[in-house]
Amino acid sequence: MKLLKAYLHKIYKIFISNWKQFLILGIIYLLIFAIFSPIFNFSSDLITQKLELLDASKLNNSLTKWIAFGLIGFFITTTLILTFHNFFVFVLSKLFDKQKFNYFKEIKNNLKYFWKIFLFSFIELIIITLGLFLFLLPGIYCLFVFYFTLPILANENLSIIESIKKANKIFKTNFWKNISIILLIKLAIIILLIFASIIKMNGIIALADWFISSALIYLIIYNPIELKKQNE
Repeated sequence: MKLLKAYLHKIYKIFISNWKQFLILGIIYLLIFAIFSPIFNFSSDLITQKLELLDASKLNNSLTKWIAFGLIGFFITTTLILTFHNFFVFVLSKLFDKQKFNYFKEIKNNLKYFWKIFLFSFIELIIITLGLFLFLLPGIYCLFVFYFTLPILANENLSIIESIKKANKIFKTNFWKNISIILLIKLAIIILLIFASIIKMNGIIALADWFISSALIYLIIYNPIELKKQNE
């Protein structure tokens, strides 16, 4: 718990150092997802409807083709949504040490990395999906590793594969401590989301999740906190 408090204190200091810029960047993040959300929900509902037809009718070529193309479209849409999320985490990971920045300039300067992040998101989605469906625990492990990969990809001149390898090495170094601190943060955010859904403030909690989770992973990698053991 002391470690969690220490990290939250550091995250708070990072946010206060340039809170207006971080907030505006976060609002842009939410607006983009507000645009993509109806498209994602529409494609998801269409696929669900077609899959339900499998129980009510015989499988024919036209239905098979529709489902195949629908799933491909759904996968591409999901990859694109994940790419936008990862892009903003990527940009955010470059700003934590800056006292002043211009959000539009930072987004513009990092657009050249968009397709690299798209490729990274494509790899991430395939590995995590396969891991969760086929093996579960390795899928969860990969999820944590990819959390650690983005800040490395943003701040170091490494390829995607090299960044994943380094992220895996850093994550394994303090395996249980890293898992526990991340899960505690995520548990607190889930509880807040449940409460926020009642008072229609999900967006604010989603924004807090985006910032706090990104800052936490960045600090674990580049500015880890080591609590001194007190002699009894």
